[in-house]
Amino acid sequence: MKKLSKTRILLQILIGIPVLIAILFWPAGTLKWTEAWIYLILQIGYSGLLTIYFLKHDPELIKKRMEMKIPPRLWDKIIMTPFIISMITLLIVPGFDLRYNWSNIPIYLEIVGFIGFILSSYWIFLVMKENSYLLKTVEIQKNQKVVSTGTYSHVRHPMYSGVVIMTFSIALALGSLYTLIPAALASIFITIRTQLEDKTLQQELKGYKAYTKKTKYKLLPRVW
Repeated sequence: MKKLSKTRILLQILIGIPVLIAILFWPAGTLKWTEAWIYLILQIGYSGLLTIYFLKHDPELIKKRMEMKIPPRLWDKIIMTPFIISMITLLIVPGFDLRYNWSNIPIYLEIVGFIGFILSSYWIFLVMKENSYLLKTVEIQKNQKVVSTGTYSHVRHPMYSGVVIMTFSIALALGSLYTLIPAALASIFITIRTQLEDKTLQQELKGYKAYTKKTKYKLLPRVW
């Protein structure tokens, strides 16, 4: 893995902030959007704290997570392309919804969305804390071992569980019923990836098959 300096990590975060602001507010045509500012503050604060924590406790993980890599497996490339598009759309649609008044969500559902975003963010932090082998791409790393503790004792792919909850939470938090569509699409793509990644791990990662007998559910306890 190429060395990724703290300066480069900080630069990526600083570049990401104005990009996120543009994605949210340009479609809305206004900066007077309370829900978007709350989400922006939560997202930037979470990303910053996450980066600071792992730079101190597991710098290799945060470096791997911030690397820009093309998925080595063809099926992963096919899945991740529409998934990324869905996630970008997830942040664009609410602005247009606000501008053209397509839909309205009660304030209590927006609050539920923000709570869901905070809880799913914390869940993802616990996943990253438990598993130092996490990559953005599906790869078996040198000397990789099966992680079966913490969040991994509940489901085999807890990161994806957190992502699914987070996508729907963002849609509600930003007050857009239409944003539930890209949230659902992103969840479908991540579910497909879960199935294919799980099959890959069973075939290529030593000890994973035994783990599947202990932790039976992939994404949602007692469901799947």
